[in-house]
Amino acid sequence: MKCACRKKSICKGLILFVIVQIVLIPFVYKGTYLQSGSNDRKVGRDIQAKFESMTFHEGKQTSMPKMNTTSPQNDTKRDTERINGYQFADTVRKTCVSRYNLYNAPRNKMHFIRNGKVKMCAIEKIGSTFWRRVFAILITSGFSRFKTPFDIPPGTALQLRRKFTYNYTDYRESEFSFMFVRNPWSRLLSTFIDKLVPPNPFFWDLLGKNAVKKFRQPNNTDRGVKITGHDVTFSEYVQYVIYMEKSINEKDGHVQSIKHCCQACNQSYTFIGRMEQFKDDSFDVLKEIGLSDVVERMNTTFEALSAEDAIADTIKDAFSWKRAITKVITWDKALKRLWLKLQMRGLISAGIDPKLNEHDLHRMRSIQFLEMAKKAHRQSDPSKLKEQKDMVKKEAFDSVPLSVLKHFASVYIDDFTLFGYEPYPSKYFNRDEQPILPNMFFNYNHLN
Repeated sequence: MKCACRKKSICKGLILFVIVQIVLIPFVYKGTYLQSGSNDRKVGRDIQAKFESMTFHEGKQTSMPKMNTTSPQNDTKRDTERINGYQFADTVRKTCVSRYNLYNAPRNKMHFIRNGKVKMCAIEKIGSTFWRRVFAILITSGFSRFKTPFDIPPGTALQLRRKFTYNYTDYRESEFSFMFVRNPWSRLLSTFIDKLVPPNPFFWDLLGKNAVKKFRQPNNTDRGVKITGHDVTFSEYVQYVIYMEKSINEKDGHVQSIKHCCQACNQSYTFIGRMEQFKDDSFDVLKEIGLSDVVERMNTTFEALSAEDAIADTIKDAFSWKRAITKVITWDKALKRLWLKLQMRGLISAGIDPKLNEHDLHRMRSIQFLEMAKKAHRQSDPSKLKEQKDMVKKEAFDSVPLSVLKHFASVYIDDFTLFGYEPYPSKYFNRDEQPILPNMFFNYNHLN
């Protein structure tokens, strides 16, 4: 290579400078979103600025108000603000280009209908059951037999998913593709309440047992006592979730990061919905895929159908597992934990007790317990249930050491920042390091 410079030393210096820039710039770029702590907050503020220019679903041109990450009110506002799913997908794509490296093809298998023209990446604990029901109905009898997605049993939809689930490479391009996202803090807690609080031998064994083995202090574990996982604490569970996310081999779809499931920076999704506005976003998608009539049927009943479905699913599963459950805890404790889960989910008021006696316990069938729960739900004050859910969240995260919460935020930072969620909400982080012992909802050692 000839050098036009008069002094060879200057020329060599320029060449060396260019080589260093070429080699180092990709690593510097990649490192901007992998750092934690104060840099995580900066990334969150940068991406927040992108959301402030978004338009809303109704088509009205407006701007989202600026959010102060140190304000508890704004923590909540970020989750409840209505965001257009099409515009949100576009904002995510632009954020990916400006900051994030592209990932490989999704690890999740994708759901397809309409001969591959409609594609969905399903993520556990983010409406996946609802959409599998929709897809299952469309590939079978259609909505001539089922009036709404809630009419088909979740287990049936799960069994049928192999008929609409394929490898990503089978259908690379689709006319309409969508996915849903959720605040990682909410998803983390939802999985615990849904899978580990109620009697669930499968997840006690899969998540609970491993969390206890790895993270329970030796002095808190009785030697010689069989570990079943039913008594796992929320703090132990959070630590195990962090461990799984960082692990290569141990994964669970209910808590695995969104970036590892659907990898939004590698897929050009048409629509990205948010769990925080699930009804509105789901209706938009249903209309897009030609199911406007289904939207009309559910327009005024969606919340009620969803609540009744959640209650029924919780109770029917537990009664079907009664034999396995009673090998771990007594049946009266199992039913009380079922009731506690419904209270934690904000479906039944904390002041309403099941009032079970010994005679009822052994003779009660699932349909009777279900009617009790539905009646309690109807008697519960919706405004107080919202406050109750907030109390549950606060108590749960207060029971975890602050350093563990920081670790979770750091490990899941891509999910927080890419989708516009606050990684360090003040309502969980404005406290000392030491955890606060739960005194109400998560104080259920008497049911272990």
